Amino acid sequence: MAGAAKPYAGERPLSVNVGFTLALIFACFTLASTSYLAWLYRIIELAPTAPSDVITMVGGYSFQAVGIAAACALMRARPDFAGQIPFITAIAIHFACAAATILASTPEALVALGFAMNFLYGIVCAFYLHRLARWVPRNRRGIALGAGYACSIVTTWAMTALQNGTPLAPTDSIIACAVLSLVAIGIAAYPHSALQPGAMPTGTAASANGIIAPPSDGNAGGTAHSAASILSIACFTVLLLSLVKNVGFGFPSADLLEGVSLESSRLFYAAGLIIAGIIADTKRKYAALCCIAALVFPFACLALSNEPVSGSILWAADYLFYGFFTVYRIVLFCDLAESSQREHLAGFGQLFGRIGDAAGTAICFSLADSTIALVAVAAVLFAATVFAFYQLFVRLYPTHTTIHKTPEERLAMFAARYDLSIRERDVLRLVVDGRTNAEAASELFIVESTVKYHVHNLLKKTDCTSRRELIAKYHREADDAR
Repeated sequence: MAGAAKPYAGERPLSVNVGFTLALIFACFTLASTSYLAWLYRIIELAPTAPSDVITMVGGYSFQAVGIAAACALMRARPDFAGQIPFITAIAIHFACAAATILASTPEALVALGFAMNFLYGIVCAFYLHRLARWVPRNRRGIALGAGYACSIVTTWAMTALQNGTPLAPTDSIIACAVLSLVAIGIAAYPHSALQPGAMPTGTAASANGIIAPPSDGNAGGTAHSAASILSIACFTVLLLSLVKNVGFGFPSADLLEGVSLESSRLFYAAGLIIAGIIADTKRKYAALCCIAALVFPFACLALSNEPVSGSILWAADYLFYGFFTVYRIVLFCDLAESSQREHLAGFGQLFGRIGDAAGTAICFSLADSTIALVAVAAVLFAATVFAFYQLFVRLYPTHTTIHKTPEERLAMFAARYDLSIRERDVLRLVVDGRTNAEAASELFIVESTVKYHVHNLLKKTDCTSRRELIAKYHREADDAR
């Protein structure tokens, strides 16, 4: 190999992929939020006596789940379905359906088109979660998702604030959706991915027998569990978490007529998302524990159901905790999709979360006249959630192990933690073994300047200032992973 060293295709700066993914999530979620809120306000305006909560939260969330399931099934059957053209097409059709929904003149058309719009958003959601798993490394997924959603929420609030707190008019909503759709299409169409098509990030890949490795968390290790076992428990746990959360408080739309500002309350959701994203990227196990701790809030809501507590306070607090559920359930399945190299799994967190959201809201409304029955159901579901959560937690985040990892496994974990490319990992292995640049170049059949380039990248990515510091850091972290 001759000539100056050049970056490989897989060595595009990490900030590019994270930034593009964050922008894509922002555009798609803002599009969905704008169209969803316009649909909700149109139902309240056009059919004030209709059960708007059941229509939007139970029905709308259910159709979102169906859309996600359909997209995930297609991605599994045909991996090319996850490409640019299907994504762009889904965004365009979603906009057309959203515009038709906002302009609907009869309650029946409004409901039917709204369900179709939510189905299409479910497909769009599956696409951008697929890209979150593919383009963003594990230690950046939480903040990419949380910040993308949070920026969207602040933008939605700002659009309302510019109109003195009143919702966007139908025409303005359609214009906003059109602009957001064009932005989302532009980002989805731009071929910026640093990964080769059909390849997940390197690092903790699945083994040949289909075993899912625990998400790299700084303390991953222990006995591997079957893919089917972990996947089943993860799906069931996310479903139960969302169920319990919504049984306690279902965001009643009647509060909107009594002065509660939906957009202002969602600012607390933005705060929760950012906090949860930071925690998730620090350690997944902490994010998981925050989710189970946040389940205390539904019981607090039930206990305060007969007390004169401001609806605005309940909405704000529930949205704050909701951020923890949203981030964890999504990054959990993005991690599992990467580990098992089954990209279609990336949407499962939102899929089972939406099923739980819809079912929990339905239970909350159906038992609203019987607090005792509601508390009893919530208690049973909470017990089941704790049991399922424990089974998942010990499989994904074991604290003790009698199995020592091989040098190759420790190298793979270190590479995944710092998002190292395949070539950087090869160079790291030789640096740790004490090879000079010339020796490494000879063994890898590359020129010495290329080795220097990779060593420079290694030092930058690991925040080290010298080879000695890099070697010490590697051995320290490798020993912790034993």
